[in-house]
Amino acid sequence: FSQEISEDYQLIFTERGADTFVATHDGHPYVAPFSGNIVELCPVGALTSQPYRFRARPWDVEGAGGICTLCPAQCNVDFTVRDERVLRVLSRENHDVDDGWLCDKGRFAYQAIHSDERITRPLVRDGGRLREVSWERALSVAAGLARHRGRVGAVVGGKATNEEGFLLQSLMRSGLESADVDCRAGESVAPELAKALAAPDLQASVPDLEFAHAVLVLGCEPLDDMPVLDLRIRKGVRRNEVKLAVASARPSALDRNAALTVRYAPGEEAALLSALDGALAGSGPAEDGGSSVSAETVSALADLLRGAEEVVIVWGERVGSDALGHLLSIAGRLGLSGRSGAGLLEVPVGSNGRGLREAGVLPNAGPGYASVSEPGRGATDIARAAAGGELTALYLF
Repeated sequence: FSQEISEDYQLIFTERGADTFVATHDGHPYVAPFSGNIVELCPVGALTSQPYRFRARPWDVEGAGGICTLCPAQCNVDFTVRDERVLRVLSRENHDVDDGWLCDKGRFAYQAIHSDERITRPLVRDGGRLREVSWERALSVAAGLARHRGRVGAVVGGKATNEEGFLLQSLMRSGLESADVDCRAGESVAPELAKALAAPDLQASVPDLEFAHAVLVLGCEPLDDMPVLDLRIRKGVRRNEVKLAVASARPSALDRNAALTVRYAPGEEAALLSALDGALAGSGPAEDGGSSVSAETVSALADLLRGAEEVVIVWGERVGSDALGHLLSIAGRLGLSGRSGAGLLEVPVGSNGRGLREAGVLPNAGPGYASVSEPGRGATDIARAAAGGELTALYLF
């Protein structure tokens, strides 16, 4: 696993013969984002998880299937439960999602579930201090938002569910008469463009990364934003000779696996994609479009994508809104729509970022990217309006 799957090359066999054992080079700690898989793979239990070690016997526990909600990958997991406490998290293989692996955040962050600092009762500020109160009292205080009708803003975090997002945007628009609701950290995107990028015919699946002829990683770091994608891309390059191109503003963990690496200055996604769009159009020699990337590099990227029959573009939500029109045009020039094994694969900032957008948690679009009569403010403008006194109440979800 260390050498061929995660490719961190940290585990070795030390000593010889009957004295052979598994260790790290020079005894250094095994620090890697997928180290927990080593524990689960160990067939004899010699390698154990420190948080779970000696906490329970196999006959004391039961398993409960679930979904990890700590990143957009949403891997399948199996919770080891004893006396209604989660003691361990194991992988639950789903080839279409996680291929049987988990990152260490998904495997070990369960310890926060039973943290003593976790809030389990509603708190209301009374006399300058937060005090525990009944749910009835808390809800009656929260209902005071009605006094701020039309002057309320709502910012929704990425871990909210589709149902929560739909109900909250409905509460804001219908009950509190405000369209100032957002789940994005960046600029708002035109609903028509967002809907076009989310079209079902244009979407690639996670397994497509393994079998596509070319993969372009644009404006994101899979290892940080959606870790199991990093493993799937490495698998495709290693086993199926997928041609990988990485275009980002900073070095990536996938650089050494890439056939082509494109480094641009932060915020230059639009200029790069504009130049790439022109190169794919075949309108002449590639122009740099005002970006720091040379025309030769843009031409090489265009040739790599043009020469592949099945292309998957993995793009991050942090890519600027002015670049998304060019991204849609590039997808059209490559013929990705409706093609099996090819398409776009978005990496949202929040765990359920895309679900919340499609549920209508946007200032300029309702559920299903439906048009709205009066668009509201985005998250950045909500913050400014609150600081300036234009909004008198905030709902942080």
